[in-house]
Amino acid sequence: FITSPYLKTLPVQIFSSITRDADPTVAAVGTLLFITTSLVIGAGLLIGSRQGKR
Repeated sequence: FITSPYLKTLPVQIFSSITRDADPTVAAVGTLLFITTSLVIGAGLLIGSRQGKR
């Protein structure tokens, strides 16, 4: 895994923020990603169940 020392992925940034910083920005982004993913999965399940009843 060769990456630039200046490039941080979101999981690495979240872990770094939890262990070192008190900045709520990364936690807010993580929460938004979690909510968005949950809504997309829920919508997919809802659409799939409606099509299955036909």
